[in-house]
Amino acid sequence: MEDRLQEYSKMHLVPFSERLPFQGVFPFLKGLNFGQADFSPGTEYSLFHIGEEKFAVLICFESIFPNLVREFARRDVGFLVNITNDAWFGKTSAPFQHARIAVFRAIENRLGIARCANTGVSMFVDPYGRVSGETAIYTRGISIGKVGSSQEKTFYSRYGDVFARICCVLSAGWLLTGFMVKRRSSEHRT
Repeated sequence: MEDRLQEYSKMHLVPFSERLPFQGVFPFLKGLNFGQADFSPGTEYSLFHIGEEKFAVLICFESIFPNLVREFARRDVGFLVNITNDAWFGKTSAPFQHARIAVFRAIENRLGIARCANTGVSMFVDPYGRVSGETAIYTRGISIGKVGSSQEKTFYSRYGDVFARICCVLSAGWLLTGFMVKRRSSEHRT
C-alpha cells in the first residue's frame, strides 16, 4: 500500500455545537445563528492501516452510537481509536460515564479500543471490556498499552438490533392483546 495521508470526517456532529439539527428538513434554520459551527458531516466509513492491521477512528461522542461502531466492525477492523475533547464536561462524573460507553462498544463488537481524551479519561479497552492504562482527569500523563485485536464476530456485529426489534414486536403484540382482552371483557359486562 502506498504511503498517503489517511483521513476520517466525523459522521455524527454534536447538535447545536457543530451543526444546527434539521437544516435539511427546515431550510429556514440555515439562516439562524446561535453561535454554533456549521460543519458538514462525513459520509465515508474510512479505515486506517498500520501494516496489515485495519482500524477505525471514532471522534468524541461518536462512541455512543452502537450502529456506527457496528458498521466499522462489519468492515473487519481489528480495533478502534476514540479521540475526544471532554473538557466541556468539567470535573464531573460525565468524563467517566463517557469513557465507560467505550467498554460497551468493545464488548458488543469484540474490538479493542484505544481511547485518548485531552483532559482524561484515556484508557485501553480489550475486546472483552477489560480496562487498562486508565488516566485521571485533568492530570498530565502518558499511557502505553496494547489494544487487543479480534477477528471474532459477535451476534450484534452480525445482526445488529434484531433481538431488540423482536422484543419490541413481542411487547407491542402483548400490549395489543391485553388491550383487546380488556375491551372484550368490558363489552361483555355491559
